[in-house]
Amino acid sequence: MIRSRPWRSAVALMLVLLTPACTTWRVERLAPQALLARNPSTLRVMRSDSSMLVLQDPELQGDTLVGTGAKGAEVRVPLDSVRQTSTRRFSPLKTFGVLVGMAATAVVGLAIYISSCGCFGD
Repeated sequence: MIRSRPWRSAVALMLVLLTPACTTWRVERLAPQALLARNPSTLRVMRSDSSMLVLQDPELQGDTLVGTGAKGAEVRVPLDSVRQTSTRRFSPLKTFGVLVGMAATAVVGLAIYISSCGCFGD
């Protein structure tokens, strides 16, 4: 006999949606050329005019950063207009916060369920 376990689906969905909450942007002190040698999959770029954009699969072509932008279009940023670059890194503190939040939600949900189900006779 197969039982439906909707809570498993809910937990799986929460994990998928909250995974980005376990990371943070870290400003890199390396020059973009040296940073790209590490092959980051995502690079956040602040331009000289303080505008920001995120490049997927960035690479260096001559004196230009090239990558895929938010809408899937190719984006080109000349190196002389790059003020700062950042990469995604694992954040233990954010991960701890997500886990505490999930545990608190589960405890509150369980308390509500127990108080409303009449499982324990008064």
